[in-house]
Parts: sequence; C-alpha cells; structure tokens
Amino acid sequence: MLESQVYAPKDEWDENRRNVKVWNREHPEIEAKIAFSLVERWGLVAGVPDGEDSAGRQKLRLATNQELVDRACNVAALLVNRCRSNDWIHVSPSMIQPVVVTPPPETEEEQ
Repeated sequence: MLESQVYAPKDEWDENRRNVKVWNREHPEIEAKIAFSLVERWGLVAGVPDGEDSAGRQKLRLATNQELVDRACNVAALLVNRCRSNDWIHVSPSMIQPVVVTPPPETEEEQ
C-alpha cells in the first residue's frame, strides 16, 4: 500500500467543523502504474506451461505471484524505455525552475 497521511484541520470559516484531508506521500512512477495495470489484467489468467495431461495436451497453471510481478515489471520497464527512446515521453520543468516568459510584442506607442 502506498503511504498516505490523513489529517483533519479545523475549517477556517467554522471552528466547530473539520475537513478530512488525505495527503499522498508516495507517488508511483509511470513504470509502476503500468506494472500495476498489467498485474490487474494478468493476475487471474496468466498461464504458465505445466507439462501435459494423459491425452498429450499441454497443461497450464496460474503464474505464481512472484512470476506475475516479475513479468509485469519487466514489460513495464521495457515499454517505458522504448517510449523514451522514441521520444514519446516528455519532461516538464519543475515548479522550482524559473519560468521564462516571452515579453509581449512592443506596441507603436512604446517605440
């Protein structure tokens, strides 16, 4: 479970009322979000070869939890690395970095 913090500060307008607020302290990266999604999809149906039955047909078993997580994380990492190499993922500037603002065009009055 991702870590979060719950607190109930007093309402600034009504001292008898409190607002419950949840502050998420951990934020998954895109790889983790993809891996979570893959585990959700594959968790009930991911089959792994498990020999043959008496008629010679291949048997399947559900993947173990460790196999499922390993596969999902490997696929997620591979996908994100490929997207980055294709320049499909862009990084925005942080809030701390100064923002360069283009000055408005000069008007005739200012010249």
